[in-house]
Amino acid sequence: MDIDVTCPMCNLLPETSLHLFVDCTFAQDCWRKTFGAGYASVEGTFACWFDKAVNNGQSDNKEDVVMLC
Repeated sequence: MDIDVTCPMCNLLPETSLHLFVDCTFAQDCWRKTFGAGYASVEGTFACWFDKAVNNGQSDNKEDVVMLC
């Protein structure tokens, strides 16, 4: 049985954790609408992006990032 690994939100790329939360155009729109343009994609892994989002964000945003992920 073949399983489709394409992201169901954008139907463009494989659904990895980095794509799902960071690189997907749908996810990027969600982050921009929630936090503004400061939560763009980063090189590396989802863990790198998450660490940057939580540790470099404003203190009010830390809880929001954790809740949304």
